[in-house]
Amino acid sequence: MDQSQFRLFSDLNNHISHLLLAHFLACDIMMGPIVGREWKGRVISMPMEGTLQWLHGMRDGMPADLRSYLDWPVGVTSRIKAELRGELPQRPWLKDFFKGGLL
Repeated sequence: MDQSQFRLFSDLNNHISHLLLAHFLACDIMMGPIVGREWKGRVISMPMEGTLQWLHGMRDGMPADLRSYLDWPVGVTSRIKAELRGELPQRPWLKDFFKGGLL
């Protein structure tokens, strides 16, 4: 992807690319148990708390006719945030993946 293509892809008004990115990041979060095993003993430097906030807030900037496509990514972030706050039982890998907690 050259610079002009990337500029089009990352444009704030390119809602389709944001939907794709939201689903990619939700899949990345769901892969936490595998990442935790692969990275055991190493520091994970991905700013997941910010990613969760961004995914959760993305719905506000999305046109109404596209918001339903964010249901699954937002559901993933809501579940993870609830687990980190202690509102739901926490999966064993979660604390290691999100070092430092959330909110």
